[in-house]
Amino acid sequence: TMEDRELLINEWNSSDGNKGANRIINVLKQLNTDYQANPKNYDNLLRVYRQILYEISVAGITFQINDLKSIVQLFSTHKPFGDKICEEVFTDVLWLIGCEQFDKSALSKSDPQTPNKNQNYILFCQKSIEEKLISEEIIKERFELDISDMLKLFPSKQWVQKNVRLNTRINLTQPKFNLLREESEGFSKLIYEINKIGPDGRTLCTSEIIQSLIGYFNLDPNRVL
Repeated sequence: TMEDRELLINEWNSSDGNKGANRIINVLKQLNTDYQANPKNYDNLLRVYRQILYEISVAGITFQINDLKSIVQLFSTHKPFGDKICEEVFTDVLWLIGCEQFDKSALSKSDPQTPNKNQNYILFCQKSIEEKLISEEIIKERFELDISDMLKLFPSKQWVQKNVRLNTRINLTQPKFNLLREESEGFSKLIYEINKIGPDGRTLCTSEIIQSLIGYFNLDPNRVL
C-alpha cells in the first residue's frame, strides 16, 4: 500500500537505513522460500517481485531514496528466482521506468551541475551494470539508442548515426513495385476500367475497383494515381 511504501522510504532514508533494506531483504527471502516450496505459484510470486523492483527503483531514481548504490547492491545480492530470471525481470522493469521517467526533451535543457531524473536514471543503469545485475548486451538489445549512447555502450557517435541511417533505409524507404512493362495486364485492365463511361458521361471506375487491381496485380500505387 501507499502507507507501507512511504514507511519503507522513510526507514531507508533514516539514520538507521538498514531497517528499510532489511525489510525488503526479508520479503525477497520469503519469495525464494515460497518459490522453492511451491513452484506452481511462480506467476504470483514473480508479480510481487516485479512490483518490489519497480517501486524501490522508481523511489531511487526520483530522489525519494537517497542511496542508489544500496538499492542496486541489495537487488544484485538477493535474487529469489536465480540470476537469469531476475535479470530478465529487472531489465523489463528498468525499461518500463525509462519509458515513464526518461524525458528526451529535457536532454538539451539539462544543467550538468543540477541532478535530474534523466541523470539519475543513467546513473542507476550504470551501477546496475557494475554490480552485474544487468548486462551491457541486454541493454543494447532492448533499450533505446539514446540511453545506450549515454551509457557509452557504443564505440562512437558515428556508429549511432550509421545505425539510424540504416534503420531509416530499411523501415522508411518506399518499396518499388512492378513497372508498367512488367504488369501490362494489370495496367491494361486499369485503363479499361477508367475509360468505361456511364450514361451521364462520367467514368464508372470506383476507388474500390482501383484498390482491387492494385492488390491483385501488385501495381505501384503512386504510378496508378
